[in-house]
Amino acid sequence: MQNFFPFSWLFLLVIIIVFAFFYKKFRINIFLSIAIASSIVLFFSFSIKMGIVSMILLLSFLAIIIEIIHYVFFIAAEEEPYITKYQQINHHGRVIKEIKRGEKGQVLLDAPLLGDEIWSSISEYDIKKGERVVIDEIRGQILFVKKEK
Repeated sequence: MQNFFPFSWLFLLVIIIVFAFFYKKFRINIFLSIAIASSIVLFFSFSIKMGIVSMILLLSFLAIIIEIIHYVFFIAAEEEPYITKYQQINHHGRVIKEIKRGEKGQVLLDAPLLGDEIWSSISEYDIKKGERVVIDEIRGQILFVKKEK
C-alpha cells in the first residue's frame, strides 16, 4: 500500500501554475498537456487518496493521452498535401535589369506579388533584359527565377 501524500493538492497546484507559465512563455504544447493533466489529477485527488507515485503515473499517462489527442485532432488535421513550388507561386514576369548568374537583377511581374510588381531577382543562369521568367522560389525579399519555357 502506498503512503498518502497529505499535500498532494498543493503539489499539483504548483505543477499546474509552473507548467501553465512555461506554456505561456515558450508555447510548447507538452507544457499545456502537463498542466491540463495535473488539473485532472488534482480533481481526482480530492475524492481518491493517492500516493505520490500513483499521482505521477496518472499525470504522465494523462499528459501522453492529451498530447496524442492534440496531435490527431489538431496538428494532423492541419497538414496539407504537398504542393510543388510552381503551384504555390505561379508568377511570371519580364526581366527589366539583366540578371547575371548569382548576381541580382530586377523583374517586373505580370501581377503584383505581396503588393509589389518589381522585385530583386537572382538566377542560376544569365538572363537578358526583356526575357520572360517564372518564379522558382522566394527567399525573403529576393526572387529566384528561371527562364520561361
